[in-house]
Amino acid sequence: MKNLTNRLCLATRNIQSNYFYFPIIGDDHQYRERVYCYELYHQLRRQWEDDESFTLHGEMDKAGHRYFKDTSAPKPDFIIHEPGFQNNHAVIEVKSTDSLKKGIQKDFGTLQTFLQLGYQRAIYLVYGSSVLMEKDNITAVMWSEGSKIIEVWLHAAAGEAAENVNEYA
Repeated sequence: MKNLTNRLCLATRNIQSNYFYFPIIGDDHQYRERVYCYELYHQLRRQWEDDESFTLHGEMDKAGHRYFKDTSAPKPDFIIHEPGFQNNHAVIEVKSTDSLKKGIQKDFGTLQTFLQLGYQRAIYLVYGSSVLMEKDNITAVMWSEGSKIIEVWLHAAAGEAAENVNEYA
């Protein structure tokens, strides 16, 4: 896979404010994870080369997959893999700072599951203006869950690149 790190930096830098912090009529702006993820997918696909063996998929439902027959099947935000082969590069979970407390353990569990299945990289991308204040909370959960190899990326503002804060990649 040609440099996912650089692609992720460029893609997050290209996310404009109306996808980062969604304007709501008659209300304040809100973080909307699906809006952010769809734009991130778009920005990543703009960089993809047609001749690459790896494919980017969003919200790939793993229900019915042979690895998940006895458990509830996870649905990660993104996977980068070679469909139909056991050639798996990365799994990415995305969370806004507004919904971070509700799903951090579940997300880390999903990422760990995919690492155990042979994915080379697991990325937890958190976005929002207060993301730098959440860094210690995210890191504490990561260490308590035994997830030292999960990359934590923080995206603090539209027009800026997300940063890998634990540099495992």
